[in-house]
Amino acid sequence: MLRAVEKGTSNAFEHSESTLKPLLTHYIQSVDKMNWETVKGFFHPDAVVVLKGREATYGLETIIANKIKFAEMSGKSVTTLSNLKYEGSGNYLIVSGSLMAKTEKIGSLKGKFVQIWKKEDGRYLIFHDQFEIVL
Repeated sequence: MLRAVEKGTSNAFEHSESTLKPLLTHYIQSVDKMNWETVKGFFHPDAVVVLKGREATYGLETIIANKIKFAEMSGKSVTTLSNLKYEGSGNYLIVSGSLMAKTEKIGSLKGKFVQIWKKEDGRYLIFHDQFEIVL
């Protein structure tokens, strides 16, 4: 019985990573390029973005407006992800990790994030995006 659980866990991890890794890469590249229409396409209509300990933003239009506002303040960025961990199964897949964003106007930012992607109409979309800035 324990072997079945381990095998199932491994398969869930492999499914989560193989599904989310290319989506996450494309999403981060789109944010860095400030391609807001593409970025918008990654979010679930009922998405929530949480800046841990500070604020939460609900709704697609407000989320994109906030991303645009931040990009205007920070300028272009190049983001590197590390320590990625994939998990989840079924209609919910999760990725967590660390990020380093080198920005044009405000220097480098370090952070940690957790994203929950929900399967909707046959594709996975960001349902919950939580991050925190690490000093």
